[in-house]
Amino acid sequence: MVRINQGEKMNKVLIISLFCLGFGQMTEMTTTYGDTTKVATFYKNGSVKAEGLKIRKIKEGNWKYYDKNGFIIKMELYKTGRVVHTLDLGE
Repeated sequence: MVRINQGEKMNKVLIISLFCLGFGQMTEMTTTYGDTTKVATFYKNGSVKAEGLKIRKIKEGNWKYYDKNGFIIKMELYKTGRVVHTLDLGE
């Protein structure tokens, strides 16, 4: 954990978490700054499976989903944890 101090009244915390499965294979990486968390999940081959933002642990904004070769297969727009639009690009 890295603590960032900017003046007396501003105290932000930046947390970077890595979740590993098995023999050191990373399955998820999160970067948190205040209430906002950037999330990336990974396939066993190391390529990105999904990425997006969470605010207070709830999906928000654009989320992208990838196939095992790194091509975008789906995009979803979230508003307070609910999907409001989906674009399916196929596999």
